Formats: sequence, C-alpha cells, structure tokens
Amino acid sequence: MDNSTQHQTSEQKTRLRDYADTIAAAYAPGEDAEKTGAEFTSLGDREKEIENEVHTAEKFTVDDLESEDWEVGSTVTFGTRDGEPIHWHVIDKQGQLRMIFADDVIAHEPYNKMYIDTYWGTCSLRRWLNKDFIQESFSFQERIRITNTRVENRRNPRWESAGGPGTVDKIFVLDIEEVEKYCPTDESRKIGKWWWLRNPGSGLLSVACVYEDGTLYDYGINNNYTDGGVRPAMWVRIKQ
Repeated sequence: MDNSTQHQTSEQKTRLRDYADTIAAAYAPGEDAEKTGAEFTSLGDREKEIENEVHTAEKFTVDDLESEDWEVGSTVTFGTRDGEPIHWHVIDKQGQLRMIFADDVIAHEPYNKMYIDTYWGTCSLRRWLNKDFIQESFSFQERIRITNTRVENRRNPRWESAGGPGTVDKIFVLDIEEVEKYCPTDESRKIGKWWWLRNPGSGLLSVACVYEDGTLYDYGINNNYTDGGVRPAMWVRIKQ
C-alpha cells in the first residue's frame, strides 16, 4: 500500500470514528431522558458495525458531489426511501457544507411513542431519524457526508414552553424560527400534508406543526399522534 492510499484510509477511518462518536453522543441517556422515562437502546451492535466499516475503509472511495448542482435554491437527490430517491431543497450553505430539507414528508411517525412530557432531546422521532432512517436510507458513502449539527432547541415563541437542552444530531426537523426563515410564506410550506416541527406546542404534551395549507400551528398536536408527517433536514458535505 503506497503512502497516498495509507493517507486516504486514515482520513476515512477518522470520519468513521467521528460518525460513531456522534451517534453515541446523540443517544446517551442523560438526566433529561431519565426524568421523562424515555427509553434508549444499547449502541453495542452499532459500534460493532462501525468497527467493521473501519476495518474495510480502504475499499471505499468517495467522489466530490458536483457543486453546481448543490447551490441554494436547487433540488437534489440524496438517499432512498422504499427504493425511490429522496428529493431535497438546498436551503443554506457554509463553505463546502449545504443544508438540505426534504421536499415532501418521508414517513409518518409519532413525535414520541409515549404520551408523556417530551421535547426534541428525548423524543422517539429524534432517535428514529438518527438511527433507523439514517441506516436504512443512506449508503455508507452518503452517511459519512452527513455532518454533526449542534441543534438549538428553542422555546415555543408564543407559549414559552421549554424546548429542552441543545443536542448534536445528524438529522433533525426544523423549528418555528427556521421554517419562517427558510420557508417564509404559507405557499412555500404547503405540500398538502401536515408535518412536525421541533418546538413543543402550548405544553410538553403537544408539538408545533405545519398544516396541510402551509399555516403554522404553534398550539400543537398531541405528541404521540401516529400520522405526523416527517420532513427532515441535515447538513451535507459536498467535498471531502
């Protein structure tokens, strides 16, 4: 193995270990999770998978994505769902990073499976997005492009219900402030389905959402409602 190959493999191993550390940090049950009774499963099996990927990292090469296709305002495909490509709007950029936002709901999931006081840091939707969805819908090469995001979990701006502590996530849903920034009109939010936001509603048993007609509903819907639309967002690196 020549020096260039060794260097490439070392960089890939570093990215893999960063990925494993991020998933572990996202799901380590802290005090807040314990207070709400939220259940988090062991990451042992996932850590073994990561280690296997590290050992075979030299087999993978990751090409740069075509940057002209990833400018703000563009629509791109990234990942698959039920065998079909997932379409995303590019809504922000920072250097070689692009923030992408699903152009439709990708699933229907409760914000939290148990009807208890819940915020983003302890909800089952966060766990589903960053564990099940990320593994099922993205290839190895795609997963190492999805970057860690420090997510600020703000209060509901009208009802002042607490959003909980900040989190580190690969995938998340937008909050009220973000959706007003990136989708400032009802028309730009309307997709004919309602979808979850990240903020709690008037209290921690409900969650803010966007209605079918694009209007914001900050009072919120019960957090265990199973028909909630999931419209995720993430930051993706377009150059390695």
